[in-house]
Amino acid sequence: MTIVKLMLLILPILFGEGEQDMRAAILVSLAVLVPSQARGDIAFVQKLWEFVPVVQISQGNAASCASNRIVWVGSMRMNDAIGMASFPKAGGPGGEGLCYRRTLYPFTQNSELGPWVRCPTSGVCEID
Repeated sequence: MTIVKLMLLILPILFGEGEQDMRAAILVSLAVLVPSQARGDIAFVQKLWEFVPVVQISQGNAASCASNRIVWVGSMRMNDAIGMASFPKAGGPGGEGLCYRRTLYPFTQNSELGPWVRCPTSGVCEID
C-alpha cells in the first residue's frame, strides 16, 4: 500500500469529513508528501542476518562517518526497518549524510564493529 493510499484512508478518520476538516487534512498531506531540504527519503533495512546485535547510525556533514554524531544505536532482526522519520535533516539536497556500521560477525559473541558505510542520499540503505 502506498503512502498516498494509506493517508487517504487515515486522514478522514483523524480530521473528519467536513470541508474545513479536509482542508486541514490536505495541508497535513502536503507537509508529509512534499520533499524538503530538511528531510530526505532514506530508510534503513536489514535483510541479510537473522539478528545483528549492534547497529550504529551516524549523521552529519563530516567527510569521515566516524566524525559525525551517532543518532541511533540498537539491534536489528531480519527485515527490520528504521524509517526516515527518525532522521530529520538527513539526505536530499543540502541535507546531512547518513552512515552505518554493524557488528562485524553477528554470530560471534563480543564481535567488534565493522567499518563505516556511507548511505545513498535517498532511497533505501540496506545494512549488509
